Amino acid sequence: MSDERLRELERRWKETGAGEDETAYLLERVRVGNLFLFSFGYQSSDDFANDLDAEGSECVWIEAEDSDAALAWGKEVAVHYCAHHFPEQGDRRPGDYAEWIERDPTSVTWAVTARLPYCRVGDYPDWERAGGRG
Repeated sequence: MSDERLRELERRWKETGAGEDETAYLLERVRVGNLFLFSFGYQSSDDFANDLDAEGSECVWIEAEDSDAALAWGKEVAVHYCAHHFPEQGDRRPGDYAEWIERDPTSVTWAVTARLPYCRVGDYPDWERAGGRG
């Protein structure tokens, strides 16, 4: 599919506002490689303070030139997420948690319909407006 196909899918989605059109547009952006689903783990402040072996996870869409750029920025987004949701922990994620670009088509398809937060490299998501935790 070409850039023309991508523009057509975007136009259709903006015209109809239909969820299935948005899904088709976002999946095409993932396919052409300018939109990436970044996933990361974290530990809540309560679990960390109580030394519980529990880990949560979150996902965010990142618009980037390539997956390396999305992964690098995603690591910054993960720190920002934890600072936003767990300010008492400061500007860090305690421990060593997984972070990756999701490539499983089922996960990507789910994420398109889940209204996950979105950002471009260099910007942070608006966690309060996100469809997930906020």
